[in-house]
Amino acid sequence: MTPGNRPKAIRRTASDLRSSATTRPGQLPHKTHMRLVCLEMERHRKQQECQSLLARAQRCKERCAEIDVEVRQLMAILDRTRNPETSQSEIKPTAQLRTAVQEEIKPMFHSY
Repeated sequence: MTPGNRPKAIRRTASDLRSSATTRPGQLPHKTHMRLVCLEMERHRKQQECQSLLARAQRCKERCAEIDVEVRQLMAILDRTRNPETSQSEIKPTAQLRTAVQEEIKPMFHSY
């Protein structure tokens, strides 16, 4: 054979190689394992997010209950001021209301 008549060499690439990561009957490929791990981590993050949202909702409900109590107390004070038979000594706010005002409760949102 002369050099010009040689058969062409077959070039093999990485896709021609067989490895243990390729799909075989009864085995899961590497990518499937990675996908499972990613899904498990996402589930864990979502469960944590759900727990923190439930805790925040509970705090909101508690604060709304506190607001309702304070509103009822303030309405009672207003009702007493409208009644002409009430003396000025009875119009003083309760100790619980005074402490809420003295604490100077700051708003939840920042002003920019």
